[in-house]
Amino acid sequence: MPHFDINTFLIAAVGVLALISLSLLFFARLGVGSIVAFLVAGIAISAIRDVQPSSVTALREFAEIGVVLLLFLIGLEIKPPQLRELGRDAFGLGVPQIVLSALLIGLYIWLTVRSWEATVVLALGFSLSSTVVVLQLLKDHNQLHAAWGRKAFAILLAQDLAVVPLLLTVSLMSEWDATRGGPHWLWAVARAAIVLVGIPVVGRYGLARVLAIAVDQDNKPAITCLTLLGVLAAALAAEMAGLSMALGTFLLGATLSVSSLAHRVIAAVEPAQKTLLALFFLSIGLSIDLNTISRASVVLLISTVVILALKFLALLAIGLVRGVGCADSFRLALALPQCGEFGFVIFNAAQNGNLLNGELSALASIVITVSILATPFVLRLGGPISSLSQK
Repeated sequence: MPHFDINTFLIAAVGVLALISLSLLFFARLGVGSIVAFLVAGIAISAIRDVQPSSVTALREFAEIGVVLLLFLIGLEIKPPQLRELGRDAFGLGVPQIVLSALLIGLYIWLTVRSWEATVVLALGFSLSSTVVVLQLLKDHNQLHAAWGRKAFAILLAQDLAVVPLLLTVSLMSEWDATRGGPHWLWAVARAAIVLVGIPVVGRYGLARVLAIAVDQDNKPAITCLTLLGVLAAALAAEMAGLSMALGTFLLGATLSVSSLAHRVIAAVEPAQKTLLALFFLSIGLSIDLNTISRASVVLLISTVVILALKFLALLAIGLVRGVGCADSFRLALALPQCGEFGFVIFNAAQNGNLLNGELSALASIVITVSILATPFVLRLGGPISSLSQK
């Protein structure tokens, strides 16, 4: 069994924390927030040391707990009347955004790769936005409950709900069997429906009552443990149903938002959420392969700019058509054109199903990361009309 060297660990920890601290101070000066700081710190660490891909993947998968905790905390802040509004906007804005973005991006990719399998997979993956990045920016600038912030959140919720059909599409493209196609779809939809109904029911009539006992006892350790138990159970149920883990925890948070326990629950999990979310962004930066970027820098730059522009146009057009207004449509278009972290999952599934080769999957993953890195700067360059600090 390998010996744990405390001196080596402390040296590495001091170096990493010093790099992160400097990044945070520098990018805070630029007004682009902590997300870019952690991404850049991850890139710098990967350039200094050769970090094993398996270690980066393990770190990212562990740190995704921070993402699900973020959605849980946001759910705690959402009240039932806002949920109805989110549902309307998710259908009226989110679904058209996915369809139009996928069509536009698919046309560009088809002209580039000339493979219908790769075109469908990449178009679907790139049509999604980054839930965690956008929501973190909205929270940082107190815009989550603004009119356009709620619409942005609704679009992200629609994308999370679209995860099931998108993954099923990739799965059926990989292993199509006409005799199994129908039942496979029906079972997947049934599982998703059971989880979407089951999480609120268990949360309201089970978890809320047990938490109330812990609150009456003022038992802070029990409150923390019970909350984490509920969050992780909801995430696991959603994951097993093929849904986004974040969607499952958001439903649990929204269920508990109507109770008097919300403020105690927030205080119990918020510190862990912030730490894990920072690790998540660090892991995304670590995943960037600088050698791949240097070999295909022109292709990556052009593809990233084109995809951002196409999604910007799609979001702007949908906002204007749906009567969102010029200013808020412009904000939505600037906030959501990046590609989402769930694209990593779609591209990995497509690669395992021989729909994408390893090189194309790696390039697509870098496009996602670069687009995420560009998001705070895009918002910053948007001027007063898109300023997140404007109310």
